[in-house]
Amino acid sequence: GKFINYSLNNKFLRDLPVYFGLIPYEIYVLPGMYIAIILTIINKSISPIRFHLLPHFFAYSFFQLLKSNVYRVRPGCKKKNTKIFNIDKGHCDKRTFKQSFPSGHTGIAFSLATALAYEMYYTEDSRFFEIPIKDKKTKNIIVFLGFSVAIFVAIHRIAKGYHHFSDTIIGAILGISIGVISSTVLYKREENAKEKNLLSDNKKYILDIILICFILFLLYRFLTIDLYQLTSIKH
Repeated sequence: GKFINYSLNNKFLRDLPVYFGLIPYEIYVLPGMYIAIILTIINKSISPIRFHLLPHFFAYSFFQLLKSNVYRVRPGCKKKNTKIFNIDKGHCDKRTFKQSFPSGHTGIAFSLATALAYEMYYTEDSRFFEIPIKDKKTKNIIVFLGFSVAIFVAIHRIAKGYHHFSDTIIGAILGISIGVISSTVLYKREENAKEKNLLSDNKKYILDIILICFILFLLYRFLTIDLYQLTSIKH
C-alpha cells in the first residue's frame, strides 16, 4: 500500500485511479443499477439481472457480511500512516475503521466486470443494457473497459489508504467467483424462465409506472447529491 501510494505521489498519477476507476465505478454501479431495474420491468428481460443486478447485490451483501465479522483496521486510519495516505476521515469513525477486510469496492467491481464478460462471451444473445452486442471487437472493448475500471478501483483503494493490498487481492478473487457463480446460475435457468414467463405480466402497467417513478427519483437523488460524495459509500 505504501509503495503504491509513493508511486502515485505526483498529482497527475494520483488522480488516475479516481478518474479511470472510482468515478466510472460509482456511475456504473448505482445509476446502472436503477437503469437495469427499469429495463427489467419494461422489457421483462433477465439480461440486466444476469450481468448487473444479481452480481451487484450478491457481492454487496456478501462483502458487508465479511466486513462486519472480520475486524481489520484500515491502513489510512492508523496514526503512523495519517501523513502517508489521504483517506476520507469518515471511513475512520467507530463503525467503519475496522472494516478494511475485504475491499467491497474491489469485490463489486470485479464481480460486475466478470458478469459482463460472461454476458459478452458466453450468452447466445449478448446485450449491454438491452443493446444487442454482436461485433466481437465491441465485446472485447466492453470487457477490457470493465476490468480496467476494476483494476483502477483496486489501486485507488490501496493508494488512498482505504484497504491493505491483501484486502483488494482477496476482494478481487471473491468478486470474480461471485460473478461466475451468479452468471452461470442464471444462464442455466434462463430458458426455463422464458418458457414459464417468470418475468412477464403485461397487466401491471400501473405498478410498473410507480416503480419506475420511484427508481427515477432515486437516480435523480444520486446525480444531484450522492455523486458529489463518491467516497461516502464506506465499503
